Amino acid sequence: MTSPPTIPGARPGKIYPTPTSRIGRAWALAWIELSNQSEPAGGWMDGTELAERVARKVLPRLAPVTMTQLFARMGRAGVLVETKRPIAGSRGIRARSFYRVP
Repeated sequence: MTSPPTIPGARPGKIYPTPTSRIGRAWALAWIELSNQSEPAGGWMDGTELAERVARKVLPRLAPVTMTQLFARMGRAGVLVETKRPIAGSRGIRARSFYRVP
């Protein structure tokens, strides 16, 4: 398995997320799932569900919103491809982000 991609951090010479941080470890778990997503299923993963799953696996636990924000940032950086789909929830129909590896 290859290590998950990182993007330039806020400071010169730094990367984000740092692999040894909680968010870095959660990103590595998410990357494994995203990389193993089968193409017949469309290759898309629900970002909210993925965020909740990987946020529970690191200790101390992360808030799932931390991961959804990371996924959005990786989408803007071109590491992930993002699409929005309407999902019916308790507050009506909302757009939810789905991700895949390009």
